[in-house]
Amino acid sequence: MQASYSISNISKITGLSKDTLRYYEKIDLIRNVSRDSAGKRIYTKKNLEWIQFLIKVKATGMSLSTLKQYGNLMSHKNVKNVLKRRQILAEHEINILQKQRELEQALNLIHKKYKIYEQELAELKETKKAT
Repeated sequence: MQASYSISNISKITGLSKDTLRYYEKIDLIRNVSRDSAGKRIYTKKNLEWIQFLIKVKATGMSLSTLKQYGNLMSHKNVKNVLKRRQILAEHEINILQKQRELEQALNLIHKKYKIYEQELAELKETKKAT
């Protein structure tokens, strides 16, 4: 039997609110969520894995519209769609690598400032000792 999760379980596991999960389902970003006899959502392990992918990729700056495009391409498995999905990820990887370079540059500047502050503190301590 395949693992199943309630919306509360998925919310706790992923950190997304129930409202966000419902919204993602409403805009067709999350698909194939079944319902039990009481009408409550039943998520599968596959749903959970997709949601975790959405969270990670969205955190890197991919827009919901691009994620939706990617998801739409997954619903029809053929060579053209697989190549398009790969292209979307490759283009996004370029964006991530550019952001990574920018963050590394910012981090290097912060480290330079640390060194300047260490020098200033050392000079101030020396000045204080001399007086």
